[in-house]
Amino acid sequence: KALAEAHGTDVEHLGIRASFTAEIKMPMEDDPEHPMRAVEIVISTDSPDRDRDIIAVDGWDLRNYRRNPVVLFAHDYYSLPVARGENVRAEDGKLKATAKFVPADIHPFAETVYRMLSGGWMNAASVGFRAKKWQYNEERRGVDFAEQELLEFSIVPVPANAECLVEARAAGVDVEPLKDWAEKTL
Repeated sequence: KALAEAHGTDVEHLGIRASFTAEIKMPMEDDPEHPMRAVEIVISTDSPDRDRDIIAVDGWDLRNYRRNPVVLFAHDYYSLPVARGENVRAEDGKLKATAKFVPADIHPFAETVYRMLSGGWMNAASVGFRAKKWQYNEERRGVDFAEQELLEFSIVPVPANAECLVEARAAGVDVEPLKDWAEKTL
């Protein structure tokens, strides 16, 4: 309740985002009929996050997500998705998914995101969800989410090194779409 009040809403309208350092398996084989690249990614765990919150892996409701399986960049709900989320599942105490990226000729920005991942310059994911059942944990001073609906997941940058874009450019990654996005968003 304290969390909902702090956001000026009730629990039913509380949308949450939680970020994780992703475990990424790169690259998966391309499908010759559909030139999309796929990345296997951990999108959530039940470990306490930086806000001291815990999201129960077995509490995910994926039904609606599977009907609209978008993967965004940085939770940007106003831009086109960069990938489609497939095979979202709880496995080994983690919520995992496969992100199949949009072909470069259709969405150049998606290609930039994919190449930043495959080059190792980004390796983080974040979930956007609607809390369904939760309680505040006084001891940890965070929220224990027991049931939640996945709305989307995003590939997100963690700018620990300000020179990553320079390194990416040196490796032949076209960062112009990323710069365009940043200028438009910021």
